[in-house]
Amino acid sequence: MPPPRVSDMLAWIDGSVLPLRDARIPVNDHGFLYGDSVYETVRTFQGELFRLSDHFRRLRTTARGLRIPIEWSDSQLAGWVEELRGHLPVGEHYIRLLVTRGPGEFSYAPDPSQKPTLMILGGPFQATAREVLEKGLVAVTVGIPRSVPNPRNPGLKTGNLLNSRLAYFEAIERGADEALLLTRSGHLAEGSSSNLFLILPGEVLATPSIESEILEGVTRTVLLKLAREVGLEVREEELSAECLVQAEEAFLSSTSRSVAPLRSIDGRELGCPGPVTRRLMDGFIRLAGGL
Repeated sequence: MPPPRVSDMLAWIDGSVLPLRDARIPVNDHGFLYGDSVYETVRTFQGELFRLSDHFRRLRTTARGLRIPIEWSDSQLAGWVEELRGHLPVGEHYIRLLVTRGPGEFSYAPDPSQKPTLMILGGPFQATAREVLEKGLVAVTVGIPRSVPNPRNPGLKTGNLLNSRLAYFEAIERGADEALLLTRSGHLAEGSSSNLFLILPGEVLATPSIESEILEGVTRTVLLKLAREVGLEVREEELSAECLVQAEEAFLSSTSRSVAPLRSIDGRELGCPGPVTRRLMDGFIRLAGGL
């Protein structure tokens, strides 16, 4: 399910809650000028924010990687999230926390006086029905690489999403629902906004390792733990593109999609959802309270 429409969303900025379309930041904010920002997306299941502390932890890790100081405590951030949610309709919610380096000069030079900008955006979230998910998505491998030579760490969740956007554009132009990106060496990485899982012969769950230029998704981590608990053989490793041909099942994971089966990759039909994917979907529902 895509995020809520902008017209349905609210923003928390500097202690005030207002319609997102009325929210403003200075045009000299480095998040706007240079894409110098970090973010996290969180959703609720049965009214509870899922793995909020894990998202806070990754937000701080990414901010440290970009040298953006986050001085707010987790309890402060959680309180402001709840303040925003108090203005949203009752039901499931989509939340995005965004931290930029803040307003500054037109310069790359470090400025100790620069203060980060925090924005919390939120709106109602309508989860995709399981029967819709089970119809499966179409994915294609694209020519846009996961990252370019000498990039910032692709494992950091920053506001610089150009490669992912271009990859998604290519997938849509080819009639697919999601793009699968490769590493610079031609190995599997991830989707434009999702992690990739393959079920190989022998009920082996395989997914690209963290070293494969991927983002360590919160939902990905949950599913790997769940897979081991139900007795699956799990492989986190560098995967060649040929593994797509060997796969008997495949699915994507992300905050908004949870577990999204794939019915085809590059025109090759897959079991959708296959028995292993169904087991993991059922396990995730028991754990989180939904998909």
